[in-house]
Amino acid sequence: MGPDDADVAVIEFFDYQCIYCMRVTPVVESVMNQSKDVKFFFKEFPIFAGSKPVSAMGAATGLHVYQNFGAEAYRKYHNNLMAVAHTFMTSQRKFELSDFNTVVDKSGFNSTFSDREKNRYENVISGNMQ
Repeated sequence: MGPDDADVAVIEFFDYQCIYCMRVTPVVESVMNQSKDVKFFFKEFPIFAGSKPVSAMGAATGLHVYQNFGAEAYRKYHNNLMAVAHTFMTSQRKFELSDFNTVVDKSGFNSTFSDREKNRYENVISGNMQ
């Protein structure tokens, strides 16, 4: 997000189940609103995918939202998911896939995609992890 000719790029690698990522999301959003001459890149980096299914599903769905609905829709999805996941984590409640699906639905998106899309998202995520 941001101008293609920006002199500065901010690249954030994150996981939707990382408490530090959740805490920094409002800060990044504030910087984005104040820095119109900066390009921001968000890289799904689901380090907790092995133990928290929402980690992997959140990353794949984020790529799906970006590809099908664009950058502003992705921004909405990303910020909504981080905020809700943070609320769950700070209240000591486990954030389940059913909770995730509710957030996605209320954000106006879906987490349903084809096997071809799933493979493409897995390849992108694998590249990010490398």
